[in-house]
Amino acid sequence: MLNPIEGCWNSLKTRMKKRLADRKEEMMVRGDYDMYKEHWLAIMKEAVETSKCVITRRLVWRFERHCLRHCVAAEREEDMKLEA
Repeated sequence: MLNPIEGCWNSLKTRMKKRLADRKEEMMVRGDYDMYKEHWLAIMKEAVETSKCVITRRLVWRFERHCLRHCVAAEREEDMKLEA
C-alpha cells in the first residue's frame, strides 16, 4: 500500500461495518420513517458520525510512515515482502 488514505479508509469502513452489524435488526424495521431506505440512511449517517473518531493523527501518521517505508523500498527496487 503506497497511499495512507487507503489505510485510513479501511479503518473507517471496519468500524462502520461493526456498528452496522450491531444494529442489523433495527435496520429491518421502518419505525417512524415512511420508507425503509430513509431509516437505513439515518442509521448510516449515525454510523459515520460515531465511527469517524477512529481516524486520529496517530493513525494517519502510522499509515504515512508505513507508505514511506514501502515507497523507499520501491525506489531501491527491493522485492515486496508480503506479511501475514
